[in-house]
Amino acid sequence: MPYDTTVRPSQVDGILYANAALMPAAEGDLSTMINTAVPRSPLFVGAGSNATATVVFTAQGALAALSAAYVVMQTQVGDENGPWIDVAWCGISAVPVNTNAPTFLLASGQFGPNAFQQTRLAGTAPSSTLGSNVTGLGGRLRFVGKATGVNFGSSSSSMSSATVGPGLLVTIRCKIQGLR
Repeated sequence: MPYDTTVRPSQVDGILYANAALMPAAEGDLSTMINTAVPRSPLFVGAGSNATATVVFTAQGALAALSAAYVVMQTQVGDENGPWIDVAWCGISAVPVNTNAPTFLLASGQFGPNAFQQTRLAGTAPSSTLGSNVTGLGGRLRFVGKATGVNFGSSSSSMSSATVGPGLLVTIRCKIQGLR
């Protein structure tokens, strides 16, 4: 059967969860979806669904140093007061060069034989720069993160007041796939 060239995926497929969000100094939700058609974080997803997300770190302004920064994809079974469980994570430990911005793919994976214990405390970096726990999503999804040791140098460039201030920025786009 020949490939149907009339059906093409959108160039901007998925949910833009964070659009050049400034990485906070204390762990927090990275969503920038406040005034959009998509509900604000956390995203409600079908239990057992899977998510795939791209995470891109960029520097803005005179960012001279960075100790560490991380983003964690988390799920929750749906109880608003229940714990958030880390599903996948990524991190960097150097100022990104924007001509080659660090780009990561985070995926929740499929259901399968897996057991793990949530051991990371909120606000602490994951024990490894990259990792995941293979599981379907519980019903809610969010991305949290933080940056530490951010130092600024002097810069002769100016930024408009409409621009997010200098610092480490992150853009996250995710796609949720349900059970078929």
